[in-house]
Amino acid sequence: MGEDIRTVPNYLTLLRIAIMPFFALAIFYNEDLWALVVLVLAGVTDFLDGFIARSQKSESKFGKLMDPVADKLVICVAFVFLAANPYYGLNPWLACLLLSREFMITAIRALVAAQGIIMGSQWLGKLKTTFQFSGLALIFADYFSPEWINLHHIGLLSLWVSVVLSYWSLFLYSKKAFVLLFNESKS
Repeated sequence: MGEDIRTVPNYLTLLRIAIMPFFALAIFYNEDLWALVVLVLAGVTDFLDGFIARSQKSESKFGKLMDPVADKLVICVAFVFLAANPYYGLNPWLACLLLSREFMITAIRALVAAQGIIMGSQWLGKLKTTFQFSGLALIFADYFSPEWINLHHIGLLSLWVSVVLSYWSLFLYSKKAFVLLFNESKS
C-alpha cells in the first residue's frame, strides 16, 4: 500500500479484531455482561478509529479496507454464536440474511479493489451498523433489565430494521461500485 499503517486508528481497528475470541466465548457461555462489555469496547474503538483518522487527517487505505472488515468480524461472531446458542433465540434466517449481505459487500469491495479503487463505507452502511450494534447491546442488556421491559425483543426489532438497511445499502453500494468499474473500463 506504500503507506505507514502504524497509526492509532489502525491500532484501534486491529484491537477490535483481536478481542473477537473473547466476544465469542462470552456469547458461547451466556455471559451477557462480558458480551456487552466486549461489544461496547468494539463500538468505542470503531467510533474512535474513524473520529481520530478524520480529525488528524490520518485516513489510510489500510484503514478504509480493514475498518469494515473489523465491523464484519464483530457481526459474524455475534450472529453465528447467537444463532447457535438456544439461550438467545436468534432466528437463523436473520443471521443468514445479515451475514450473506456482509459477504456480498466484501466481494464487491474486493472486485473494485482489484481495479485499484478503494471504496470506504457509506453513510447508510454506518447506520446499518449502528442498528446492529444497538440491537446486540439490547439483547445482552436484557438480562439486567427490569421484568416490565423486554430489551431482547427491542434488540431483535433493531436487528430486523438493520436487515432492511443492509439490503438497501447493498443496492446503493453495488450501484456505485459498478458505475466506478464501468467508468474505469472506459478509460
